[in-house]
Amino acid sequence: MLGDLLNNLLFKQATVTALRELSPHFRQLSLEAGWLKGLVYSRGDKLQVQVEPPFTLRTFTPLELDATRGTMQLLVFAHGDTPAGRWVRALKPGAGINVFGPRRSLELEPQGGDALLFGDETSFAVAADWQRVRAPTRPLRCVFEVTDAAESKAVLSGLGLGHAQVVEKRPGHLVDIEAYVRSVLGDQPGSHLVLTGQGASIQTLRKALRAPAAPHADQRVKAYWARGKRGLD
Repeated sequence: MLGDLLNNLLFKQATVTALRELSPHFRQLSLEAGWLKGLVYSRGDKLQVQVEPPFTLRTFTPLELDATRGTMQLLVFAHGDTPAGRWVRALKPGAGINVFGPRRSLELEPQGGDALLFGDETSFAVAADWQRVRAPTRPLRCVFEVTDAAESKAVLSGLGLGHAQVVEKRPGHLVDIEAYVRSVLGDQPGSHLVLTGQGASIQTLRKALRAPAAPHADQRVKAYWARGKRGLD
């Protein structure tokens, strides 16, 4: 009874209307809820989902949110025997899930200006959602560090990010990513630079881009996870 009371006080509920397996490690969830209708939402906002009761939460950036229809799409990267992986593999259409949010997380320019986003598999959703609202003449430049390049390229293509650069994780791979980022910023020095994904990779890349300094308009940073830390959002 106490658990039910806390759930009712802290969480809102959404219903899973469909699940789509995009690849061995990516699932796309379609959600529906009355409270989504008329919701004020900004690109980059976060949604926390209860993946194991009572308080094991994992954070996602909505892949798409339609406040008119009251629907939302989530992209889940199910890697290994993790709480989020176990949760999404057990989900079935019609299931109810408990959520908290959406809340402000990463502020993104809606359309204007050149932009470059760095991240990993946890960043695919925010990149795809941001790309969707950008002007066709201002495509979002992206570079991702990933575990499996072939799988990631296939998923990104389906999300409208087939132009994204993908670099497999290996010793020294961030040097290649730094070179790509410098190349883009050299061609587009007024770009907004957005760094997401793993905290250690963001830290390494930021340090590398300071010596010498790479030209860009501004920098937005959001670590979605860090090795050894649980539930970082």
